[in-house]
Amino acid sequence: MPPKKRKAIESNEERDKRLATIRERVARSRNSETAEHREARLQEMRNRAAKTRASETQQQREARLNDLRNRATTSRASETQQQREVRLQQIRDRTRRSRTDEYSDLQCEALFYDPHIDYAHHASINIGKMDLICRNCQAKKFKSEPPGLCCNNGKLKLNQLDPLPQELLKYTTGDTPQSRHFLSNIRKYNSCFQMTSFGATSVINQLGFQSTFTVQGQIYHKAGSLLPLPNQQPKFLQLYFIGNDQVETDQRCANNSGTRREIVSDLQQMFHAHNIYIKTFETSIDHMPTDAYKIIIKADRKPAGEHERRFNAPVVDEVAVVISGNEFEKRDIVLQLRSGSLQRICETHRSYDALQYPILFPYGEDGYHFNLRQVNPTTGIPTSAKVSAMDYYAYRLMIRGTKQNHVINCRQLFHQFIVDMYVKIESERVNVYILSPGYETKNVVYKQVLNKKDS
Repeated sequence: MPPKKRKAIESNEERDKRLATIRERVARSRNSETAEHREARLQEMRNRAAKTRASETQQQREARLNDLRNRATTSRASETQQQREVRLQQIRDRTRRSRTDEYSDLQCEALFYDPHIDYAHHASINIGKMDLICRNCQAKKFKSEPPGLCCNNGKLKLNQLDPLPQELLKYTTGDTPQSRHFLSNIRKYNSCFQMTSFGATSVINQLGFQSTFTVQGQIYHKAGSLLPLPNQQPKFLQLYFIGNDQVETDQRCANNSGTRREIVSDLQQMFHAHNIYIKTFETSIDHMPTDAYKIIIKADRKPAGEHERRFNAPVVDEVAVVISGNEFEKRDIVLQLRSGSLQRICETHRSYDALQYPILFPYGEDGYHFNLRQVNPTTGIPTSAKVSAMDYYAYRLMIRGTKQNHVINCRQLFHQFIVDMYVKIESERVNVYILSPGYETKNVVYKQVLNKKDS
């Protein structure tokens, strides 16, 4: 017998009664379900939603999000002040319950460890597999990581870093005695070839049983002249211009105990062959007739073909210029042929990362700088909004596709890099806060920061 057809037209009263009956039936069903049934139902809903959203086009996605925004705007525009307070209080209650309940059964567990408990499979500890793929940048993520963590929801697009040169790659695999030695002492080898010095306002703490990198105070990088003064030993950048490979290798090994000569020699040849800064400095020194001339690495240079290759490694003619006089900006890096003074490198200079971490950026790729612009996620056209340091490094540290991200495989050097870049992120935030209109009326702590920076 065919099912009865619903009346073509039902009154508002009949419709409300039917919907109320459905709501009551659903409420009774959910009140009687077990925790396992509820989790299975919610997981099925999540799977259906994920499958639907994976198959929708960009236009359908934008239409869905726009519809959600319009509904939320309409709903909130019509609510009273009392309804708004109730809604906000419910959000606060849910957040508090979530943060309280999630780890309630793990309170003080670190102090009372039970070897019979399988902590690895606890719901609050097991973060699952890194099997979520960002639809905008193809970054691999864990299920609890927010959508915009990797690329700010498609507003940031950077080229992948080039693969390491073969001379360096063979030392990062960890499958030979030499590579294991290199990875265990990778910070020493980076110190062999770094072109700027690394320091902090307070003593660096390195506890023997920890593998992490810790500093106190502010981090700073400094650069000296290209050539040493008479009767002084070359160091940092000056080592690249000794002119004798054997003497250069000997000096690097003498400056950094615990390194192996054959590894230092291999890496030395690699940097001379591939690093854009070394090539540029070697060429520029030949064009400096007197010590009065300077090499200027522009902080705000615009490379040729900016729109096609704005995130690529620069070429020789784009890196630096040789000038005489004071034709440079405050944030530029100014290198003299011979000088006893040191210049502090601005943390937002595009060369900051490559000069300090040649092992991570052997070709001399540009790092974060103020000229990076966000793009329109749909058209890919650059916008007027700038990329923040946090978004830039979050993008850089993600794993995409089948390629390994060599930066995160560099052990203690990666730890040092993370600390250094986080200080850069915090410095940028303070600078933006201080330079924003009305900062005089803001928190007194930031006024103290401003006074400290001025001094």
